[in-house]
Amino acid sequence: MNTIDVRIRFGEGGDVEAIVLLINANFPNDPPIDQETIASWIADGGHLIVAAAPHGVVGFVRMDSVRLGLFHLVVVHELRNQGLGRLLVANVEDRARQLGWPHVLLGVDNATPGLVGYYECLGYNLRGDVQPIVAADGSEDPVRSLIMMEKILLLPCA
Repeated sequence: MNTIDVRIRFGEGGDVEAIVLLINANFPNDPPIDQETIASWIADGGHLIVAAAPHGVVGFVRMDSVRLGLFHLVVVHELRNQGLGRLLVANVEDRARQLGWPHVLLGVDNATPGLVGYYECLGYNLRGDVQPIVAADGSEDPVRSLIMMEKILLLPCA
């Protein structure tokens, strides 16, 4: 088991290149994401949360304030299964509560159905719907789809 000093923080301009490499390596079936897209996520006011180690970014997750969702959770391979993904998800949920979101949505690619159990352990429930994965050209992927999950957030009492 690796032990590493990791700090959870909002994404910064210096993180862009590392995040581009991580996201494109971990989502090889999706259209590549460029530096401009990542920079726009960072500029979106705290909707890109990163796990930063002394040597650089070792994980991240993106929040989408339009769909009230969690997207692109990535942890470098050598640090998986050590609670870092759980920590990133918890930070998304805390931030979502601060923003007054009633829930957090996410979609699990049907090519990775084992992740459904992971998110169930984190308190997410199947919504009972599946959404198509849409390519950059607007066409729907004929094989892959997203298994939709949701976690209702308990907002802090005033």
